[in-house]
Amino acid sequence: MHNANVENFASLRNDNVIKLTSILHLTHVQDVDSGSYQCIVTNQFGSVFSKKARVNVYGRESLSHNAISNISKGSWECCPMLQQLDLSSNRLTTIVEDSTFHLLPLLRVLTLTNNQISYIAGGAFRSMGNLEVLELAGNEISWTIDMNAAFEGLTSLLRLDLNNNHIKSISTTSFSGLVQLRHLQLVNNNITSIQEDAFADLVSLEQM
Repeated sequence: MHNANVENFASLRNDNVIKLTSILHLTHVQDVDSGSYQCIVTNQFGSVFSKKARVNVYGRESLSHNAISNISKGSWECCPMLQQLDLSSNRLTTIVEDSTFHLLPLLRVLTLTNNQISYIAGGAFRSMGNLEVLELAGNEISWTIDMNAAFEGLTSLLRLDLNNNHIKSISTTSFSGLVQLRHLQLVNNNITSIQEDAFADLVSLEQM
């Protein structure tokens, strides 16, 4: 389905949707069957599904290359079984405390690359104990990891990508609790200060 106006669709089923491109309106969808779509790319979504939508998605969901600037509380009530979520190349600027992704307890991979994220609240990922990969490359993160425990609760995290940001310093709490982390990427930042014991919790680190 290409360049379609689906404003009045009541449901999207696996027999009629594989890939949605250039969708302008998706405001009245009430039900999307499991496996109805594989990827939603290059459209004009300004925000993700409302709480009324029931998207029974298992596995991977891609909402990359859109215009998403806001993910409101409760947005992910529709897909609690989701394991991989790609929100790369959107317009996100902040990740707020324990309300954006807390309804995705089974998520293993979260891709937020190439947004405009400059602020991550302390505890923003607190409820995501199963997350293994967090990709935040290509954002505008500068002081966030200096000032709060942005990655608190990510006890299963194996890979954290912070390449191509504006990080200036790393404090003792920046990576607190990331005891399983194996790969930490900090290439192309502006790091001038690293506090003593900043990496003390990274006991499993293999590559940086």
